[in-house]
Amino acid sequence: MSFLEEEGRDLFIALQNHKVRYLLVGGMAVNFHGYNRSTGDIDLWVDDSPENRQLLVAALKEYGIAGANSFLTLPLIAGYSELLLHSGMYVDLMCELKFFKQEHFAYAFETAETYLLEGNVTLKVINIHSLLEEKKKSSRPRDRDDAEKLEHILQKRN
Repeated sequence: MSFLEEEGRDLFIALQNHKVRYLLVGGMAVNFHGYNRSTGDIDLWVDDSPENRQLLVAALKEYGIAGANSFLTLPLIAGYSELLLHSGMYVDLMCELKFFKQEHFAYAFETAETYLLEGNVTLKVINIHSLLEEKKKSSRPRDRDDAEKLEHILQKRN
């Protein structure tokens, strides 16, 4: 997952340093689970508790995001609450997915997979079954294609 390592390593280090509860979702998660496709951003589903918002802001400050304090109250909506990384890659922060809502976050976090990025830096990735369920509920052609590929990967594993 060198693309992720290059683009987001320092951000993921900051998120880990501050113990932010988040999950990698979207196209990068699809790549993690074995279907390599291009994606234009890094999608993060964030636990939207006040405590986690404080941790998120601390991590964003460590990374060097100007105006990080705005994330204390900014609605975390896909396509609205984006960050521009130093490399030029965007990170899309969201507190809900299309299918999964904030009340599902705790379960998704508990069942997530852990990816060792480098050294002792890890990141949490939504599990393949939840990702597949999310992709199947979407009407976007790219998500439908992702769902088909994820189903094929699961069939190969069984």
